Amino acid sequence: MRPTLLSIKRPHIYGLIALMFILLIDHAVASTRRVPSQFSNIQLALDNCGSGDTVLVAPGTYSGPGNHSLTLNNKWIVLQSEEGSEETIVELNYSHRFLSASDVRTTGGEISGFTFRHGRDIAGGAIYTWNASLAIFNCTFIGNSAVRLEPDGYGGAVCAEGGSQLSIRYCEFLQNGGGVGGAVCATRGTTIEMSHCRLKDNSCVVGYGGALAAYDATLEIRNCSLLNNTAYSFGGSIFLLGGRAFIDLSTISKSNGIVLEGGSSLFMSNVTMSDNYGTSTIGAVQLNGYNQCYISNSIIAFSTDGAALQVTGTSPIIDIVCTDIFGNEGGNWVGPIAGFGSSDSNFSADPLFCDRSVYDFALQTPSPCSPELSPCDSLIGATAAACGQVCCQGTTGDINSDFAESANIADLTYLVRWLWRGGPPPKCFSEADVYPDHNLDTSDLTYLVGYMFRGGPEPAPCPDW
Repeated sequence: MRPTLLSIKRPHIYGLIALMFILLIDHAVASTRRVPSQFSNIQLALDNCGSGDTVLVAPGTYSGPGNHSLTLNNKWIVLQSEEGSEETIVELNYSHRFLSASDVRTTGGEISGFTFRHGRDIAGGAIYTWNASLAIFNCTFIGNSAVRLEPDGYGGAVCAEGGSQLSIRYCEFLQNGGGVGGAVCATRGTTIEMSHCRLKDNSCVVGYGGALAAYDATLEIRNCSLLNNTAYSFGGSIFLLGGRAFIDLSTISKSNGIVLEGGSSLFMSNVTMSDNYGTSTIGAVQLNGYNQCYISNSIIAFSTDGAALQVTGTSPIIDIVCTDIFGNEGGNWVGPIAGFGSSDSNFSADPLFCDRSVYDFALQTPSPCSPELSPCDSLIGATAAACGQVCCQGTTGDINSDFAESANIADLTYLVRWLWRGGPPPKCFSEADVYPDHNLDTSDLTYLVGYMFRGGPEPAPCPDW
């Protein structure tokens, strides 16, 4: 049973702060449209919404007119499933994309809890935006495609162009394909922020960026896994052309690497790259021409083809610190990075992963990349968790680590004390990230109060990768 306000026996400063946030999330002026109980299809529900309204979709499989080729009508609308992506499937039948949003930078929308399957279009097989803002949470994209070859087939699942701003969190991209960006493509001044996402088995039959591609655009990637993505040309994981990528606390494995061209910039921190491949000279990272590459606290290991990092053409700017490069077929600290291997806390040693064969890149004990043993006294790679252990299981919300079945007043109080009273931080960051944006702040408090006292959605599920 959920707690009520009457169950708080001793109102104090923390309770008053919580009540303040109840007011902030009051949606009394907004309305909810339900599919299919009130409207027979999703577009009809969207058409009858005002800005700030919610469309709530019941479990089921949706296809046909009114459930594809959708538009938000230049309004901010929350499109949400009742029971999550496993129970709410949009079948696009290899004929249409799900949604397009154009010229709505000041509005846009939020999409949460759907599986988008078998979408097909010339760009953005499932979702396309131009100069728009969009948030996509807890969704699965599987088997979507951008149908034309380069240059038209951009973004097998999602394509964002024209200065769009996208936030994609807690999503999976599986078996999507396109000419450029098998899963996601960003172009022309767009910024895409991705966190807690899994991109696996995506591909480009012809073109670049089997998982992600950015042309004159920015990718911000945090706590993501890019696994077994391929490109016919190169850049099976990520391809940048005049783009920028900030990659943090992420894993890239069994893909044909990261490729930079046209004055691109790559910033990698706490990234694990393992078992990647390319050509006889390219292992994990390739810089074609003048580009910038900054790597810190990362692992590049066990590439099956070529050296860890390769440069062609004009000399780039490279800076590498506190990084382990080990076991790459074509060499480790060789070629353009030969002078880095014995300086700035860089080294070459087996990182001692738990089990590479099943993408378990947690570290054994003792690992030279652990905070206790690394030469820079900090974590090297994406995760230091002991083999077989995860700190977040099921649903987030156990902020005080008391193993209660669901979030309660004690968790709310613990979060308030940490945010404003100098209390101890949560032992498990992922458990406290109830609003899935990979930040612990007032948005998590607001979300938790909404769940406990206003009938809001439950805390987000724990990431399972």
